[in-house]
Amino acid sequence: MQLLLPSDGLIGIAVEGLSKEDESRASASTIEIADLTIYYGKDANFTSVDRIEIVQFKYSPKRADDKFRASHAKKTIKKLALPQMEWVDYRNPL
Repeated sequence: MQLLLPSDGLIGIAVEGLSKEDESRASASTIEIADLTIYYGKDANFTSVDRIEIVQFKYSPKRADDKFRASHAKKTIKKLALPQMEWVDYRNPL
């Protein structure tokens, strides 16, 4: 519904990756981690958004009963930091 009646600047959603424009220049790690990408702003790409949310869903049916500890998230947190750095680089080129 937000796409039809936008009130918060939502401009696009990409499932299982980024927009086609962003995938042509983003790192493989950024594309891999993006299960859902939500774009807010003028256009659905790194250079035109005011805000971008990259979501990764973590669930493993094989490990449903295992306790999850912060140390298990270390690799994922590092991967999630990369898209943030890339977005900052696109928004603020040297």
